[in-house]
Amino acid sequence: MSVSEQGYMPPQTPTQVVLAEIWSELLEVERVGIRDKFLELGGNSLLAALLIARIYKKFALELPIGVLFEASTVEEIGDRIDKAQQRS
Repeated sequence: MSVSEQGYMPPQTPTQVVLAEIWSELLEVERVGIRDKFLELGGNSLLAALLIARIYKKFALELPIGVLFEASTVEEIGDRIDKAQQRS
């Protein structure tokens, strides 16, 4: 389902806000909703590597690049980050 079909959903958590800002900068889009998919917004392998590096810098959490194929939205990746931080 494309973004236009489901509508914009703004970030709800501090983690989602940071992720949406990172995506917006990397993908050069004005706003990113929590259900927008990285690849559908123009993400590619180089931008994916940059995203993973920025996530590491902001959250001190190392994620494999493959996570973008399993959890491709701000909401899904944010949930993984929050759960990982709760465990540590």
